[in-house]
Amino acid sequence: MPTSTIIPQGTYPVGTRSFGPANVPSGLTTGVIAFDRTAWSDPAVTLDLFLEFSIDNGATWAFPAGMGAEGGVARDKNGVVQTVSTLGFVFPDGPTRKVQGTITIAGGPLTTNATLTLT
Repeated sequence: MPTSTIIPQGTYPVGTRSFGPANVPSGLTTGVIAFDRTAWSDPAVTLDLFLEFSIDNGATWAFPAGMGAEGGVARDKNGVVQTVSTLGFVFPDGPTRKVQGTITIAGGPLTTNATLTLT
């Protein structure tokens, strides 16, 4: 289960950042992106993530996935504070797959990091 840091720990200003395209190794068909939200104290701050995948080495893009998250303290249905916001996704297997995406931060700077785990 390879896990890599895709966003280093830091404070990121308002704006949109693009990443990729990056190759996806054969045999890996599911993933989880996890954002550390322990410093997301401002409820006005939002994060939006959009991913898209290619199965033909970037000639076309499809299989979109995305998430949105707001700052402030997040709690589950039992009132437990959530320290991570995640996006899970599934995509087809093959030798010529790529992923790319954008992250948009609005409402103020955001202190976070993110990891990607592929299985």
